[in-house]
Amino acid sequence: MAAGGGAPSPALKVELRDTLRTHALPGVAISVSDYQRVTFRLRVTIRVRSAAFDRQGVRDTLAGALRAAFNERSRRLGAPLFRGAVYAAVDAVAGVDNSDCHIDIDAASRALLTRVVVRAGEVMLAQPSAGQCLVLDAEHLSIVVEESRP
Repeated sequence: MAAGGGAPSPALKVELRDTLRTHALPGVAISVSDYQRVTFRLRVTIRVRSAAFDRQGVRDTLAGALRAAFNERSRRLGAPLFRGAVYAAVDAVAGVDNSDCHIDIDAASRALLTRVVVRAGEVMLAQPSAGQCLVLDAEHLSIVVEESRP
């Protein structure tokens, strides 16, 4: 995966392959291939005390934090996605009192992943293969803001 995500150019692939071949042990096969981008969606409900925080501001900050935490620049090839990592990213945003987080993986993405662990109807773990990068489908990020109750 090229730095920051995306596919390397054909020229970069050739340069990488040639450099790796130069430094590889004799007989070691070297190839450079594109990574596979696999997406997931998030549905998040947060509770915010509107007397202390601007609800829309907290929502916007959270959206930016989730996009940053789960994009190609932040994720690694083959890195698993744990539900706890989503909660950690959500709960780190100032103004979020508590939250409910749901990972949604459509059938096409699920078929590509190595493993998906579901407990009580909730995705707890999504494991991509070594050549895949599991990233947030930011266009379908759902954030609902509710009033926090004492």
